[in-house]
Amino acid sequence: MWLLSRCVVFVLVFSEGEFPMKEDNRTIRRAMLVIGNIAIVAAILMLSYMHIRNHREENVELTKDAFVEGVSSIRQTAATFLDDAKKAACDRAEYISTEGMTMEEALEFLSKSNTDVVTMAHIIDYDTATGYSSVGDTEVDYSSFIDNLSLPLDRLRSDEITNGYITSTFTNPVTHYSSIGFLGNVTLSTDDGDKNYLMIWIVPSDYAQSKWIFPSQFEGAELSLIAASGRYIIKGKSLKYQNFWEYVRIYNELGYDETDAIRDSFYSGDTRIRELRDNSGDSYYAVCLPYSDDNDDLYFVATIPAESLETAEMDYSLVIIVSIGMFLLLFFNSFYMIDMNRKLRRSNALALEASRAKTDFLSSMSHDIRTPMNAIIGMTEIAHRSIDDKNKVSECLTKISLAGNHLVTLINDILDISKIESGKFTLSPTEFVLSDLVDEQVSIMQQQIEAKGHTLEVHADNLPAVRLFADELRLNQIFINILSNAVKYTDSGGRIEVNVEETVSGSSADIVYSVKDNGIGMTQEFMDVMFEPFRRMTDTRLNKTQGTGLGLAITKQIIDLMGGSIDCESEPGVGSTFTVRLTLPVAEGKSDDTSDETDIGEEITLSLVGKHILVAEDNDMNWEVVSEILAMYGIETVRAENGKAAVEMLEEAADGTYDMVLMDIQMPVMNGIEATRTIRAMKDEKKSEVPIVAMTADAFTEDVQACLDAGMNAHTAKPVNIKKLITTIYGVTQR
Repeated sequence: MWLLSRCVVFVLVFSEGEFPMKEDNRTIRRAMLVIGNIAIVAAILMLSYMHIRNHREENVELTKDAFVEGVSSIRQTAATFLDDAKKAACDRAEYISTEGMTMEEALEFLSKSNTDVVTMAHIIDYDTATGYSSVGDTEVDYSSFIDNLSLPLDRLRSDEITNGYITSTFTNPVTHYSSIGFLGNVTLSTDDGDKNYLMIWIVPSDYAQSKWIFPSQFEGAELSLIAASGRYIIKGKSLKYQNFWEYVRIYNELGYDETDAIRDSFYSGDTRIRELRDNSGDSYYAVCLPYSDDNDDLYFVATIPAESLETAEMDYSLVIIVSIGMFLLLFFNSFYMIDMNRKLRRSNALALEASRAKTDFLSSMSHDIRTPMNAIIGMTEIAHRSIDDKNKVSECLTKISLAGNHLVTLINDILDISKIESGKFTLSPTEFVLSDLVDEQVSIMQQQIEAKGHTLEVHADNLPAVRLFADELRLNQIFINILSNAVKYTDSGGRIEVNVEETVSGSSADIVYSVKDNGIGMTQEFMDVMFEPFRRMTDTRLNKTQGTGLGLAITKQIIDLMGGSIDCESEPGVGSTFTVRLTLPVAEGKSDDTSDETDIGEEITLSLVGKHILVAEDNDMNWEVVSEILAMYGIETVRAENGKAAVEMLEEAADGTYDMVLMDIQMPVMNGIEATRTIRAMKDEKKSEVPIVAMTADAFTEDVQACLDAGMNAHTAKPVNIKKLITTIYGVTQR
């Protein structure tokens, strides 16, 4: 049931949530699915009903079999009782005849030998049909009894017929109880000589039937004894007529042939149990078994109302429970499907919107990337053509550097948003002072602010000189992104106000950073989506403003990772105010070993002259750039084109040949990580401890950590920052 309902949900979701369709088609599809759902529920209920019905029928069949077995057991009990009564009659008759008793002596013997108060014996004169009872000497007329035996007197006189013969139920003329009799011939002495008499051993019918009571589980069951012809010997209370087969024929509206067929099937044993109709039109079951295996003249017939065997009523509770469960499942699934469809439609709309935003982004990104690339290529060509004009070449190189830095910023933004969306964006906390960070970001932006003639007001007085422990680089990125937007989107000659507040409380500090400008502002529609990637407001005044539409998205994600918040108030033509609130931990002896990107002093420059560095670099142009840069500081370099070559060259060189190894990561044959691990595993201790610095474009936090875990001493990223590269080399070689 659960699987079927899940399939319906899947079909509905797939058909309605994934693909946009016309409303009419959606309505038809929804109606079809609802009908299908109802059909599934109905089918399950029908299967449940059929299962219960089949289970009931199986139980009824088992009950029928149990009844047949019960009848077989009771038949043996009844036959034993009747055989004992028959033997008692025959034995007494034989003893009386053998002893030559008179009537008085026979009656006295029968009275004294009878230990069961409910039974008695009568002796009847064949000639006069009169007789006497063992319980009294009153003469009784037995003519009607003899007539009801349906046997000629001459046959009754025959020992073969009479001795042990069981009579049909009759009324005892002495007690007037319904009784059965067991016949026997006796020879009595009279004044006229020996004479034959008929002896009847009488047992009340109720007493006989009390010996074969059915178990309580077979309520209403009766056991009757019939002759082969169907004549009742002992008749159940519910049976009618004097012949069982006539009773069957009349009340089941059967022909004689049909009745004979039923009788023959019972007598032959082909039929164990059969359903018939009684005089009230109700169903009953009949079982017919021979009196004994060697007696086919008498048969036991057991009858029981059909309802007594069909007590295994259908348990509708299961159907009700399944029905309620299925309809509840259908009910809740309907809400679930509606909600899921709504969410999928919303997700689909957002996906389409995101797709359009990415398309717009790629379009603008193509423009933004081509712009600095055009400057780099164009300025390079101009420098080539003006090779003899030193000032012109210097100007071109400066512009190339600016364009290259802008291109690096674009690439970094794309990589940052990619890491954010993949969930791999992490923070690397270090110790810093907030006031230094504010001064740094103002200093970085000062040139752009002056270029546009903005007035900048910074309110960051009285900031506590407490050291914080957070990702200084990312915090600086937040501040610069917000301030940079204010500078870019404020017309020349505008006013920008920066407010920074820091409140220290115990082991944490609450920071509020806000930037207010009187720039172009933003519409409410754009503010609703401004923190989504690739969003840029459409405005003709922005066409000349460089940007990726990723700055605010990255800023928001960094703030979220730091557990802070960012708010914005803006009005088109009036300006915007961004406010960032963060709670950062105060440093408690925490520090990171980070390289200090200070200016390259004379001491550093002199100390590097004559150093020998093995550079593992597979790219020819990168090798040329690095070797030329290091040569400017008097550093001698040797190239290894892959990691394996670097390992072999270090192994073959004499101790002290190389002061350090600059290791690229992505190289053929053997990469930088594997090469570093191989070097650290060398048996030569001096070679295994040679300083190794990663110089690679793999610049994510996890990439840096992977290098350090492999055994490298430091990490520098490409594009090469000369100051950082030189200070890193200095720091590593001085340890």
